[in-house]
Amino acid sequence: MNLDFLKNKIADSNDGNDEDAYKAMAKDAKEYADLQLQLFKLNLVEKSSQILSLLVVIIAGAILLMAAFVFFSLVFVLWMKNLTGSMMTGFVILGAFFIVLFILFWLLRKKIMINPMIKKLSAILFKDSEPVGEEDDDE
Repeated sequence: MNLDFLKNKIADSNDGNDEDAYKAMAKDAKEYADLQLQLFKLNLVEKSSQILSLLVVIIAGAILLMAAFVFFSLVFVLWMKNLTGSMMTGFVILGAFFIVLFILFWLLRKKIMINPMIKKLSAILFKDSEPVGEEDDDE
């Protein structure tokens, strides 16, 4: 942290009156604390909005995926009815397919859902934000 501005301020205001220098330093420290609090609040809003938008995308995707499963399931059952003459065969095959799909999902849940979710949330929460005053100027 660069404290040269405080040293200069103290040197400029230190004409034998230390009390004024301490008051100025206390005022600057209070302003700095207020700015840090505002920065914390802004980072909190940014990260929470990113997490909320991620959840909305996941929920919307899940709803659309479930709707597609329902429609394709109905198409499959009707197709099996045309092939075999019985809707029961289509429902049994579809039920067996969903049980196998559930077992696969359950066995791979960490690799499919938990680990990517943890990586995404940690990327959002622990992303280094650029410190104030340290922007990269290429001019």
